[in-house]
Amino acid sequence: MSSGVMAAGLLFLSAAPAYAVGAEVEGAAQEKSREKSGIKGRRFDIYLKDRERVEVPHDLSAVSIYAWVQTRSGFVRYEGQGTAQGTFTVAGVPRGARYSLWVGDLYVSGTERELDLSREYLGRPDAAVPSEPTALTFNVDGLTPWRTGDTLQLFSGGAATALFDVQDSFEAGPLSEGDTRLQGALVDFSAQPFGTLIDGTRGDTALVTRLSAKVSGDKSYQAVTQVFRPAPFTMVAGQETVIQGSFQDVPQRELLVYDYRTSSFDTHLADVHPRAVPSATRASLFTVSVAPYTAKHGYYATAIPDVLAAPLEEGRPVPMTYGNPYPRDWPLVISFARYSSVAFSLNGTQPWVATGMFGTTAELSGSPYQRIEPLMSPVRDIRVDGVSADDDQALGSLTPTLRWAPPAVGRPGNHLVTFFRLTEDGTRTRIQGTVTFMTAERELTVPPGVLVPGAAYVARIQSLREGNVDLSRYLFRQDFPNAYAYAFTGILHAP
Repeated sequence: MSSGVMAAGLLFLSAAPAYAVGAEVEGAAQEKSREKSGIKGRRFDIYLKDRERVEVPHDLSAVSIYAWVQTRSGFVRYEGQGTAQGTFTVAGVPRGARYSLWVGDLYVSGTERELDLSREYLGRPDAAVPSEPTALTFNVDGLTPWRTGDTLQLFSGGAATALFDVQDSFEAGPLSEGDTRLQGALVDFSAQPFGTLIDGTRGDTALVTRLSAKVSGDKSYQAVTQVFRPAPFTMVAGQETVIQGSFQDVPQRELLVYDYRTSSFDTHLADVHPRAVPSATRASLFTVSVAPYTAKHGYYATAIPDVLAAPLEEGRPVPMTYGNPYPRDWPLVISFARYSSVAFSLNGTQPWVATGMFGTTAELSGSPYQRIEPLMSPVRDIRVDGVSADDDQALGSLTPTLRWAPPAVGRPGNHLVTFFRLTEDGTRTRIQGTVTFMTAERELTVPPGVLVPGAAYVARIQSLREGNVDLSRYLFRQDFPNAYAYAFTGILHAP
């Protein structure tokens, strides 16, 4: 993502003179100072396909934009203005003042005066998931006998199509043990989260991979063993498209050995929350995936295809083999996640169980040996208005200040602070709504109008790194290594 050139009409702010003579000049200097203050920014969707780059501005002309600044006497609200060209300004925010900025559905806290709220996406800007049933039907032979634990993935970089566990989406049901072909296997793209329509006339190509269940020593895993490369085809919303051909074997030339110790993660478990425990319902996982075209755009705010997947298991490191049918200049990345759980209950009801995560994605090194350890741990010592946030507590106001210490591992470029509103639903504690702030700093003062009087909340602070990206300015830019971890407060009761 590039900050680019600010669109015409966006106010560029100039510095005030160092001296003033007379009331008229002093007034001009004050006006210059006010211009130097304020916030300016842009919000674009940036689409990337091979070497092509298309920037599409958000129309911010009718979007609510404003900033809160806390002063000694309370909060001051500064109104902003957006343009149809994807730019915005909030004039008058004092230089150096910490603000909470609203730009439509985005909430940012910080001191940075030039913001880029753009996101990078894979594929064409006009690719879309159909709103009506749209079938892609497979008539493909050449499968080696299907086994339990095998899976299919479909990927198209041009259309940003990414379908996982395709065999579970066939309308006629999943494949059976020993099947050697797909016959009339229909997938409805309108029901797929990343089921964007593939258009061969626009240069889109597709790849279907078969990941086979394998065992090495005492470890099980899935690896790409076959690939189907259909001839170019074009899908039309509301219509059926049939593709046919044969799967081909992929040479098993790639090798990976991993070393994983749960202690390297669980030593930070108390930083998630003192009540946090390893998750009993979500297995720790790792994958090797391909980053289309380049690794400099991270996940492209979408999904990328896998060549190897396995549960994370301790024990003697063993070799795992896999094939890679994707272009050789597409980098490989390794991802892993360790999950934990924290239970929160209102008045003895059945608790809401929050999921804690340690996650990392990084380019695969040249060595086949990979050590699995966190690059980011949770923030520590969260305090609310100076009081430890570990315990459930009553807030003193609707505008509390949260502060925290940095993680023991890693250096966050940004923090996502999410407030989960809890409610009693019969005998259960449930989530009624959420709001998330982004801040590169280690504190956040909640502005007016966010917390509901009398409501109960849990705050989650996600520490986040995206390579060497300056996330205080480029809030959604992605890069590798990507690393994150969650920490939770106790229940916070608003007055």
